[in-house]
Amino acid sequence: MTVPPLDAVCIGNALVDILAKTEDSFLESHDIPKGGMVLIDQPRATLLYDAMGPAVEVSGGSAGNTAAGIASLGGRAAFLGKVRDDQLGAIFTHDIRAAGVAFDVPHATSGPATGRSMILVTPDAARSMNTFLGAAVDFAPEDIIEAQVEAAQVTYMERAASGVTRIIERPVAGPLVAGWVSKVTPVARISWVKIAPSWSSRTLPKKAAWPPSEAMPAAVLPAEPPETSTAGPMAS
Repeated sequence: MTVPPLDAVCIGNALVDILAKTEDSFLESHDIPKGGMVLIDQPRATLLYDAMGPAVEVSGGSAGNTAAGIASLGGRAAFLGKVRDDQLGAIFTHDIRAAGVAFDVPHATSGPATGRSMILVTPDAARSMNTFLGAAVDFAPEDIIEAQVEAAQVTYMERAASGVTRIIERPVAGPLVAGWVSKVTPVARISWVKIAPSWSSRTLPKKAAWPPSEAMPAAVLPAEPPETSTAGPMAS
């Protein structure tokens, strides 16, 4: 697979945001913490969706939003994540591609439905999020598109949650994302491409070990980093 150079490849949970206006009474009657975010299962997601008012659906998720933001500024971005072959999966795929982001991971044909976050907005503008990760948890190492990772200047890793955790906790076949990480250290790349971990992650330390050699066993790093010039752009 030939891939043009990318400014960033963003890896994370593929979610559809479902936004609806509501009243405080709805939050209270459904035991929803106001202004917070809770993870829910599929039956709970279905119950809330059926009960909430008219909604707007748009692709979201931290990594997906980051990729869309890069594209909106004229950058070249790709997204790696998992959706199901269902209605919300089609919405996510359409929206992120329409934003100018490459999204080529095959849709799941079995397992949980596409992930979604029911975002309920009260009159005081507080957002109460109810997130069902769904198919995102089935994003596996084999879903990594090596050519896209290798073509990127930066690999952005959303908070180490759900399926992404399985990718960064063990080596991935091929010279792409190095998969060696402790419970609290960010990802490192054996190909020396820059890594941008999401610092909102509760699984990352307050002060992460960096550069990679400080956090990674030598066996997963190259013997020497690629040669780089220390001269500035104006040097002659």
